[in-house]
Amino acid sequence: MAQPAPRTLLECIADTRVAPGLTAPAGRDFQLQAGKGWILLRFRAAAIEGWRVRQATLLVHGARLQGVRAQVRVVRRPWLETEATWAHPAEGEVWDLAGAQTLHCPAETISCSHVFVDGEAGWSRLELPGWYAEALAREDTFGLALRFPRGTMDSRETVAYAPYLLVEGAETGDPPRPARPE
Repeated sequence: MAQPAPRTLLECIADTRVAPGLTAPAGRDFQLQAGKGWILLRFRAAAIEGWRVRQATLLVHGARLQGVRAQVRVVRRPWLETEATWAHPAEGEVWDLAGAQTLHCPAETISCSHVFVDGEAGWSRLELPGWYAEALAREDTFGLALRFPRGTMDSRETVAYAPYLLVEGAETGDPPRPARPE
């Protein structure tokens, strides 16, 4: 009988929002406003280094996120949650174009389905292709960027509602899968 694929939860270790006109860092905010700009998430991904990921499920808690279509991208530029703004990922550094270095790989549009909804607020699930989680374990990747057309998302500062990534795949030892072309 085949063994079930290993699963693990990846902890969100940094999150913030960057948007045009938002000049103050939002990394310590308890809620991150959707709409214009991007929500940046970084996960502790050491547990999946070398994995061949079959599926990644991003779970976020917030209001008015159910049923929307979210854009998701991989972040390829270092950033600090206490310093990142649309113009600057960290003190003394700049994006190549304001915010653009975060967004240079193509976005995939993914439907956001609800898991549990209490009125307008609740948990929402985004089923991501496995390559997203694999990319998080690489040294040149600094998280995910999400764009929702509306709503608010609870940040990791709201401990009970912090975002997390459920990863399912095969552990180290499987032949590595080629990286997704950029």
